[in-house]
Amino acid sequence: MKKQAFSKIENRMVAERRMIYEMIEASMALAKKKGTHPITAGCSCIACANRRKALIYGSPAEWKHRL
Repeated sequence: MKKQAFSKIENRMVAERRMIYEMIEASMALAKKKGTHPITAGCSCIACANRRKALIYGSPAEWKHRL
């Protein structure tokens, strides 16, 4: 019983990860197809999503550590 429940959860997690990966790939392909363009409402390419995020949350803090 527990093994079946774990298997279902694991399968669901794999499916969710695959869906997220496919969404990211699609948004990157759209950005490549469109090329450089201004931010537009409803555009779901990764470039516009990153620009919207920067507008909403501001630019990230400067990294102060060395790797």
